[in-house]
Amino acid sequence: SGPLWLGALHQVHQLTRMRALAEEWHWLERVKLLNIMAAEANLPPYFYTLGEIGHRGKMDIPKRSHLIQALQAMGYRASPTHINAQAIKTDANISTCIIAASKENLEFRI
Repeated sequence: SGPLWLGALHQVHQLTRMRALAEEWHWLERVKLLNIMAAEANLPPYFYTLGEIGHRGKMDIPKRSHLIQALQAMGYRASPTHINAQAIKTDANISTCIIAASKENLEFRI
């Protein structure tokens, strides 16, 4: 493997300008992508895949949006990532993600 980029992936002010143009031109898929990129811009550079969380926690995983909501309810920052549709970015560690996924699974399956 090669070097790991730890700097900012995006400049939020540029994303905001691009999003305004995409909205003006009705590029709805681009607006969605730019919203995700803006949401993840100030999060750590790494991400966790839902599969890894499920594998390490030995469980089925909830929907990505539900896991993000559970982490946010616990006081963590969390967002989808544009890098992988089956991953999240968060300032929580993997153990906390597993706990959130466990709680989330229990709450939404009952």
